[in-house]
Amino acid sequence: MAAKQESEPHTAGVSNTGRRFVGSLLILPAQLINLYDERDNDGCVRLVSTVPMNHTEQNATMIWHNLVKAGDLTSPVTMSNVPVRSAGTSVLTFAIGLRVFLVKFRKMEGRPLVEVGSISSLKIADAEPGSRIASISAHFALTEEDGVDYLLAFHPRPEIRGYSVAGEEMRPIPDVGSVLQSSIAGVASNENTYAIVSPDQDDVILIKSVRSIVRRCGTLRPSVRGISLRAVSVIWTGSMWIVLGVHQEDARWAVLVYGKAGEVLKICEEGSYIGDILPMCVTRFGNTGLVSFADGTNRSFIF
Repeated sequence: MAAKQESEPHTAGVSNTGRRFVGSLLILPAQLINLYDERDNDGCVRLVSTVPMNHTEQNATMIWHNLVKAGDLTSPVTMSNVPVRSAGTSVLTFAIGLRVFLVKFRKMEGRPLVEVGSISSLKIADAEPGSRIASISAHFALTEEDGVDYLLAFHPRPEIRGYSVAGEEMRPIPDVGSVLQSSIAGVASNENTYAIVSPDQDDVILIKSVRSIVRRCGTLRPSVRGISLRAVSVIWTGSMWIVLGVHQEDARWAVLVYGKAGEVLKICEEGSYIGDILPMCVTRFGNTGLVSFADGTNRSFIF
C-alpha cells in the first residue's frame, strides 16, 4: 500500500533546555547529524549538523540546524543510524508514532558538505490499532530490484515491514513474533537477514526470511573478557555487523564486529561512561565508526 507523502516545514532556532538526544547519522566523514527531541519546548524535533567531536570535548562546531514540527507530542522518536540511498543521494529517516519523516539533502555552496534540501513525511495508515513505530532503519540490498529502502519495526506486537522512499510497502516480514517472542527496539538488515535488538534480551537475534518462512539463524552476543553486555545498537556495513554493547552496572561499553554468520571478528573500541551519559547508538561512514552518547558527544573508531 502506498502512503501519501506530505511536505514538512523546517525552520531555524536554538534551544538548550528540554532537549533529549535521539540518535546520530554520520553522513560524511566530517559531518555528523544529531536528532534531538525538543517537543516539550515547542512541539518540534531538531536536526543538528556538526563536525564530529571527541567524547572529551565540550563544544562541537555547528554547521547548521533545523526544527521540524512533530505533530505527535507523546510517542517515542526513533531514527536510522544508517542513511537510505535513493537516486544517488542519502536520505535521513526518523519516525514518531506512525509517521515517517524523510530528510533529503543538497550540497552546500562552496563547501564539501550537505544541508537540508527538503523534508517530507508519510503516515502508515494500515498499521494495527494501538501500534507505533519502534524502530526505523535503512535496508541493505545488493540490487535496486529489491525495492525496499528502509524497514519499520512496530510495537507492541513484533512486526517488520519494508518500504520504498516513495512510501510503497514492498515487503512484510511475516510471523516475526513466532520466532522472536519479544518486542523490538532496533533492527538492521542484510538482504533477507535481519539483526534485532530487543529490550527483553541482551543479545542481538539474527533471523532470516525466505519465501515467507521466518527462522532464527544466529546470535550476536556482545561480551568483553567474559563480561556479557546488553546490545543497544546494531548496523550492517555491507560486509559485517557492528554492535554497541553496554554494561550498566560497571558503566562500561564496547563496540564489537561480527562476520555475516555471527562470528566475532574483533573488539573495535571500549570505554566507560559517567552517570546518565550513556552510549546510545553506533553510526559509520566508510571504515570509520562513531559511538554517540546521550549528551551528543562522540567517540570514533576504525574497523
